[in-house]
Amino acid sequence: MSNKFQNVPVEKGTRIHFEKEIRVGEMDTLHQVWSWDGVRAESVVFQNNDVQGLSDDELQNIVREHLKEKITEDAKMTMSRSESGFTFVNFNFTY
Repeated sequence: MSNKFQNVPVEKGTRIHFEKEIRVGEMDTLHQVWSWDGVRAESVVFQNNDVQGLSDDELQNIVREHLKEKITEDAKMTMSRSESGFTFVNFNFTY
C-alpha cells in the first residue's frame, strides 16, 4: 500500500478482510471489505483533500458510477468525513 493510505483509521472491533488501492475517476482511493459486529460491508476511502469540493451526493454518485457492477442503483450508502483526513463511502451492507 502506498503512503497515501497508510494512516487510514480502523474502528476498534473492525476486521479488514481485503483492501486494494484503486482509481475512482481521477482520484486514488482505497477499496476495503470489512466486518464489524455482525455487519459486513465495503468502503471506498478518499483523502479529504481530494474530495473537498464535492458534496456527499456528488461523491456517492461518482462511486456508484465507477463501481456500477458492484453497487445497485437503490443500494444504501453511508458516508463519513473524518477529522483523520479521510472520507469513507460505505456500501453493500449485509447483516
